[in-house]
Amino acid sequence: MIKVIIIDDHQVIVDGLKSVLMADPALHVVGSAPSLARGLGLVSEHHPDVILLDMRLADVSGVSVVERTRRAAPHAIIVVLTGFGMGLRDDSMQAGADAFLSKESASDSIVRTIRQLVALPDRAEAGLVPLSQREREIAALVAAGKSNPEIAQLLDISINTVKTHLASVMSKMSVGGRVELALEWQKRGDGYA
Repeated sequence: MIKVIIIDDHQVIVDGLKSVLMADPALHVVGSAPSLARGLGLVSEHHPDVILLDMRLADVSGVSVVERTRRAAPHAIIVVLTGFGMGLRDDSMQAGADAFLSKESASDSIVRTIRQLVALPDRAEAGLVPLSQREREIAALVAAGKSNPEIAQLLDISINTVKTHLASVMSKMSVGGRVELALEWQKRGDGYA
């Protein structure tokens, strides 16, 4: 489990980042703070693997945010997420940031950057393509040994709908049959969230 701390004073940004990061089962947000002082308190308490850092905070702004965070967390990966634009990228990297992204970056690029920096394989490359909630339910029921008619009755859907979802599940999981699906689901079902 990769521990992540978010230091940003915009609650909407923090909530969005939490939602995006928590969708990846390898990433766990252990805390967030609106100021550097409070953020560094979380850093000393949780010893995160990754820190997502805004460069404009209530108590300090600019490159000094990165410098102070690097001193407090020499082994953590620091990803600067900023609305400043890319003009401070080089200075931030020299101050100790491992990556510099605009807050306008797509959510999947933020997760991909974190996974690359901590040397986790990309989920798609690892065969861990996310399943919808319904697909997860059907995969779990198949793994539990339920037949298509039983699944249809349990979920109150038609057998054809079960077959459609099941075909999608097998494609996404790269498996060729029910037995292989059940084995794969038991091994790493949480990875398909």
